[in-house]
Amino acid sequence: MFVLAHRTRIRSVAPLALAAVLLACQGDSPGSSDRLQGTRGYILISLDTLRADRLSSYGYERPTTPFLDSLADRSILFENAIVQYPSTLTSHMSIFTGLYPSQHSVYPPESILSPEIETLPEAFARAGFRTAGFAEGGYMRGRYGFRRGFETFGSRDRRSRDQMTKTVARGIHFLEELGDDESFFLFLHTYSPHAPYEPPEGYVDLYWKKEIPETFAPTGPRLAEHNATGELLPDDVLSYFSALYDATINYVDDALAELFEHLERLGLDADTTIVITSDHGEEMQEHGKMNHTQIYHETLHVPLIVIHPDLERGERVATLVQSIDIAPTLLGLAGIEPSMPLPGHDLIETAFNDTTIERPEAWSHTGKSKRKRSLYRHSDDRLLHLLAFGLEGSSNRRIELYNVTSDPAETTDLSPANKDLAEELLRHLDGASFEEIAAPGTEELDKALEKRLRGLGYLE
Repeated sequence: MFVLAHRTRIRSVAPLALAAVLLACQGDSPGSSDRLQGTRGYILISLDTLRADRLSSYGYERPTTPFLDSLADRSILFENAIVQYPSTLTSHMSIFTGLYPSQHSVYPPESILSPEIETLPEAFARAGFRTAGFAEGGYMRGRYGFRRGFETFGSRDRRSRDQMTKTVARGIHFLEELGDDESFFLFLHTYSPHAPYEPPEGYVDLYWKKEIPETFAPTGPRLAEHNATGELLPDDVLSYFSALYDATINYVDDALAELFEHLERLGLDADTTIVITSDHGEEMQEHGKMNHTQIYHETLHVPLIVIHPDLERGERVATLVQSIDIAPTLLGLAGIEPSMPLPGHDLIETAFNDTTIERPEAWSHTGKSKRKRSLYRHSDDRLLHLLAFGLEGSSNRRIELYNVTSDPAETTDLSPANKDLAEELLRHLDGASFEEIAAPGTEELDKALEKRLRGLGYLE
């Protein structure tokens, strides 16, 4: 039996921004007098390691995502989407289950999701949908529980710079084989934005026109080794790595454009809901490190874009949302009841029924021990972010507080000058507890997977 437990009961009302903004489009959206209508197909796309502020559609000065920008008139863009764990395995499992990490307890490197917990593809399969998933290896292998519910599942390690093109091609093949009256759920995952930041030929020239600085290749292991030194990369090297990262995003955008072209060719664009997001962001030394090892805004803030054929006018929504909201949103649109109560919210149902989200916060942590925890809260038109380092009650515990609205790079710690506010948020963070629903299984890593995870920088 599922129980959502809190040491302190959390009952507060979020801003009405989501309902107010989306209700404004009801008159222009066919079939949306009650809510957006269900569609024949649902596609969930995860762009691994993609931080929101590097998309031009999220305000980045470089035009990294021209195709996604072109979808603005038929999409809902959530400006403040927060992941619950800045690592591939655990974050994706929260997306797949709609549960907080401590509820599903799937942590790297060996945890396996309990069979007692239903996944998103299992729910779609239960409702009679054809299901397929295509990922790019590493922690996205089926062994962790990601294969469950998929009629067809493939997870091939990234072997080339254009791996996403190949992953998209597998998804397109699945769509081509569908019968005319078959409903479907398709999941696509790519590591393309992940280190070592290797876009196909021609993309780097769009973002780096200077001489290439002398440095190491930005692989996961080499970046981890650099982090361990405590030293900072020279400015020219950091700029070069940043340009490589931007180039990979531009390639991903082009690959998405190809997918949408095929959807239109197959006549599926007018009857498919598409959700585009990421499992976590990426650090570019904003807080002293590379990769995605900390819980600052750059690792927790991700894009979340919902594209629906009934939307005749796009909307940007500032309401605070979480990755765990994705599963109930997709299930809600498809008219599928989850097998257990979920802590997340159906964002579309909330919008078109003019209800409020009884959670103006977002929680994140990293590590099984939760020595690094994070709480976001909307307060007085500000998005506040509290970080706590160290276990509750420890003598060396410290906190940091940022106003993400005015300081998205989190450069100014407000906690010394706002002790009462910081302590109140800390009590709220410490008081929230999401109990484990079912204990995960474990399976020892085989040598091939261990080697692959080391290559991605996930194992030391």
